[in-house]
Amino acid sequence: RITDDGRLEISANLDIIAGEKTRTLMETLSAPKPQPDGSPDPRTPEQICAAAFETIVELAAQGLADNTFSAKPTNGLLWTWSADNPALGGDLQNMGAITEATARMLSCDTTITKIMLDPNGVPLSVGEAKRFFTPGQRKALLVRDRGCIKCGAHAGRCQGDHLEHWADGGPTDLDNGCLLC
Repeated sequence: RITDDGRLEISANLDIIAGEKTRTLMETLSAPKPQPDGSPDPRTPEQICAAAFETIVELAAQGLADNTFSAKPTNGLLWTWSADNPALGGDLQNMGAITEATARMLSCDTTITKIMLDPNGVPLSVGEAKRFFTPGQRKALLVRDRGCIKCGAHAGRCQGDHLEHWADGGPTDLDNGCLLC
């Protein structure tokens, strides 16, 4: 809503995936910045968060101005699992638990690094990032599919997706790829 002084007030209710992406970006961009003389950042926490959000909007606007399909994966996630009870599933860094099905859905166009933790939270192993489409493959998918193959959504809202899931042995190639929103 627009406030009386002309400012935009925003409130959001995001699902766990959008929440993880948003919190990760906000945490990354909202560190206080000391002044050149070493004194503390004079901004309030709210002002620091607003500046971080403005940076996110600027980056998104730059990407839209290019008007070409993104050549990079849309995000990267850390997914931690407990070694003593892996059946419980894993947690995203900022938003908490996700199911294996959600992780599989994300792994087509996201880097997901699976980290196994001991009962004290110490990393025991770090898995490889899940395979995603190369920049050239993503551009070829854009040219071929033009948008979401299910609903026709603009390619800028789509991700490269595997027809036969990568985890099930599906290759990351054009014959096994498509654009989905």
